Amino acid sequence: LSMMWYDVQTKTVLCILYNGRDAIQSQFNALIEVLYNGFPEKEHDAGISEILDPWANICESSVIPTVVLTNHGSEMLSSVSIHYFMDEDPAETYNWSGTLDAGDAILLSLEEMNVADGPHTFTCYTSQPNGQAEGYFFNDTARSTFIVTTFEATPLPFEEDFEGDIFPPDGWSLNSNSIFNWRLNTTDYSASHTAMKNNYQDATYNVHYDLILPPLHIDGDNPYLLYAYAYAKYPGLNNDSLQVLISTDCGITWDMLFNKGGNTLSTSAGTYDPFYPDNAAAWEYESIPLDEYQGNVIIKFRSVCGGGNNLYLDEILIDYAIGINDIPNRRPSFIYPNPATQKITIKTGSPDRFDLLIYDMTGSVQISSPQMKDGQLDVSTLPAGLYFVEFRMNNEVRIEKLIVL
Repeated sequence: LSMMWYDVQTKTVLCILYNGRDAIQSQFNALIEVLYNGFPEKEHDAGISEILDPWANICESSVIPTVVLTNHGSEMLSSVSIHYFMDEDPAETYNWSGTLDAGDAILLSLEEMNVADGPHTFTCYTSQPNGQAEGYFFNDTARSTFIVTTFEATPLPFEEDFEGDIFPPDGWSLNSNSIFNWRLNTTDYSASHTAMKNNYQDATYNVHYDLILPPLHIDGDNPYLLYAYAYAKYPGLNNDSLQVLISTDCGITWDMLFNKGGNTLSTSAGTYDPFYPDNAAAWEYESIPLDEYQGNVIIKFRSVCGGGNNLYLDEILIDYAIGINDIPNRRPSFIYPNPATQKITIKTGSPDRFDLLIYDMTGSVQISSPQMKDGQLDVSTLPAGLYFVEFRMNNEVRIEKLIVL
């Protein structure tokens, strides 16, 4: 087994060849520790190591940036220039002076800044520590992304399948710039994209990574949240968790809606290899009633890293049910493989029978299978092209796309 890691900031490459995953991870962590804590020091070297505010969601039209200034140099830091700006605006400068010993850090509040509605990027960096040139440039700069919402939140229904090329999707935000944060993945079983949290290579135990939805407005009966997730546990004590939280006060306080980890989160058998959900059976659907929440809300999916295995998220839907008993526990249909050549497997997760129709782009029915149950269906007689598969089950209709090669 091999592992290679490239730090785009220090331009350092770490590589290990090893026969065993646990051992390579521990050795790799030791190298990373040396890289970040044992990197050769320069006399004069400062940097913004963290941005505490602004992050994630803000419901005010102004922010007071709060940052952490760190002395990375071997000499005491007595002065440094701090530059900061929003988006592509010109940078403002704050000239700090004081006493900061080697390796120490200090919390600083900068001047209040006005911000417009929508997504933003805040950037802060240092220059001229002790009036000298920076020792290293890779540790100077920190950035944060956040969304300002003073306008009316998006009404329901709301749906996201991560099929766009931009991640996070428009209006969404992340709470961290870590390379191990949620990202777009291309191993979805039914389409091309899904959200993924790489826990397999992430050794930052107990650190949480938030994928935050845009603010939504709930004003009807029987609202619910539905989503799909996939996870396989790495054997042993490496337990990752998935949490779902909701806030009605723009992120000041949060209620826990869902919290599972380790074996209780697993949707597939444990594996020592990186987990990839390559079929419908690897996914589970979770539905959560939101009856207690009305008005503007923010929902976020949180991955808590345990250094285990990969976690996936897809097909998020927030809508109103016709009745409280109509909130779905699973989406009513699955098709795989897709694209297909010979046969498709249909897995609804229900013992009930359903009517199935497959029709082409003109609306002409090509296959009709009434009162079908989960199983396989031969599509080898269909010419190559795009088709629509219609399921009718329990007075509900779902239509999925099917590509035949």
